[in-house]
Amino acid sequence: MTDKSLGKGTATMLLSQNGAEIGGYVSTVFSSGKVIQAVALQVASNDTLTGDSVASVDGNACTFALTATYAAASGTSPTLNGKYSAIHGCTGDRGTFKAVQGCFFHGDAARPDGGLPRPC
Repeated sequence: MTDKSLGKGTATMLLSQNGAEIGGYVSTVFSSGKVIQAVALQVASNDTLTGDSVASVDGNACTFALTATYAAASGTSPTLNGKYSAIHGCTGDRGTFKAVQGCFFHGDAARPDGGLPRPC
């Protein structure tokens, strides 16, 4: 993740999908500390997601608009490429992210993705 204000960070996403609704959180470690965001997304088309997130950044409550594209190329791990921009608090902040799917849940167990695109 690259943020205009906080610089580069390493993020972990935990998302869950029910139909077209996706929710969860993103935990990002920057050199200045950790930021945890609650995320709510909707599938806008087959591979496009839109939504928002909320986080406390340096003591400020911030809401961000998100857009992302899901790509599941054959033989590679699925990726989520996106961008965000502040819509309340954190004025002018924006950034980009790329997430690579590392595992999926099936039943009660998390299993390695194995590099194959699989539905979650």
